[in-house]
Amino acid sequence: GYATESVEFTNTSTTPCYFASAPSMSLRLTDGSLESASLGQFSSQRVDAQPGQAVLLIIGTPGTCPNVGTRQPVSSMTLTIPGGGEVAVSGLNLDVECGTPTVLIFQALAAPVSPPATSGPTGSFSSKPSLPPTS
Repeated sequence: GYATESVEFTNTSTTPCYFASAPSMSLRLTDGSLESASLGQFSSQRVDAQPGQAVLLIIGTPGTCPNVGTRQPVSSMTLTIPGGGEVAVSGLNLDVECGTPTVLIFQALAAPVSPPATSGPTGSFSSKPSLPPTS
């Protein structure tokens, strides 16, 4: 299994948009060091989104590993969108002790039945990280 985090991007414009590939990701560990996530097969996969449609990005690290030692939790990550723009995400619950973070899923979700009530400029996206509840 994998320990995962997900980010959902929604096309808030009135025209179709696309990602030329998965966003590149820089993860800041709690010790201040940086690590990049592997895009794997999604490094050149185009994903299209109609108005109001969401695109799901899930990254993960192996959930277990032999010789567990020191935890290496991620405190935040910056996603660099192909074509321009960055999204900062904090409050993550991800540990890279057992391996490099990798994009596991990058795909458009089902298109909405009707366009959203509000719209933005052509090619605009909003993002919503899906974070686990805090205890």
